Amino acid sequence: MRQLVDAAAEALVVVDTDGCVRFANREARKLFGDDALAPGCPAPFPLGAEGETAEFTLQRDDGSHLTLERRAAPVGWDSAPATLYTIRNLSALRSAEEHLVHVNRLYAALAQTSHVCARALSAEDLFEDVCRICVAHGGFRLAWIVRPNADNTEMEIVASAGPALAYLEKIRVRLTPDHPESRGPIAQALRLGIQYVCNDFTADPLTRPWHRTAEAHGLRACAVTPIHTGPTTELALAVHAGEINYFSSDLQTLLKQIADEVASGLERIAARTARRKAEQALVESEARFRQMARVNPQVFWMRDARNDA
Repeated sequence: MRQLVDAAAEALVVVDTDGCVRFANREARKLFGDDALAPGCPAPFPLGAEGETAEFTLQRDDGSHLTLERRAAPVGWDSAPATLYTIRNLSALRSAEEHLVHVNRLYAALAQTSHVCARALSAEDLFEDVCRICVAHGGFRLAWIVRPNADNTEMEIVASAGPALAYLEKIRVRLTPDHPESRGPIAQALRLGIQYVCNDFTADPLTRPWHRTAEAHGLRACAVTPIHTGPTTELALAVHAGEINYFSSDLQTLLKQIADEVASGLERIAARTARRKAEQALVESEARFRQMARVNPQVFWMRDARNDA
């Protein structure tokens, strides 16, 4: 029986009535390590009643976490009663489910962004709404929109939202080439005009000036997406997540679409502003013409050169 258990494709652990390990197969030792499953050691996972199935989380020595499921069944082992635990690794399944939740959230954020971009009356209102939407619907810990200041030496925040807002009070993002703070994600995205994704913020050498502050505020990953409104890139949307490896290719694509919606919204605002100015100029021109007609005693008329009338 030991050979059959040891060769099984699933992780199997035999635990005696005192809660100590009697035997563990190769798959179980891969999950927990040889030392944790040495005979006579307490079982390194929560025990349960026979027939019970439950999930639990295992933290490994490298800091990673696994989502496991254990199922208990009675068994006789060396002529003594024991419990056979079958342990399945559900990490890939739970990761896929979590990723789907993240994608659905960002789709909702994209839909809301499209809605506000079509109706925004000013750039300031649009920026505030987009940051709020990214946090409320996208689930980010922080969202902010930035642009270079007047002398192009430092980034200024034009809008922000999220539970980690205090992070922004303690950082600076410079644009002067010789400064370490000018090589971070935002400066890179604006300088190159492309999206910059950092899926492990405190491990990226380019984010070194902000490592401690980001860690203190639970910011583990970030994505900075430029907002293209002309030949040069002067706006960017930055969002931060609370876990590493958060920004999959799907999420990166959706963030680009959100940035494109913002750019379209800014174009609509500019077009409406130009139209209002043109309409106001026409009203003022007509008013001047009427005033001139009232004070001028000479007879005059207007001729349409196109129709010779």
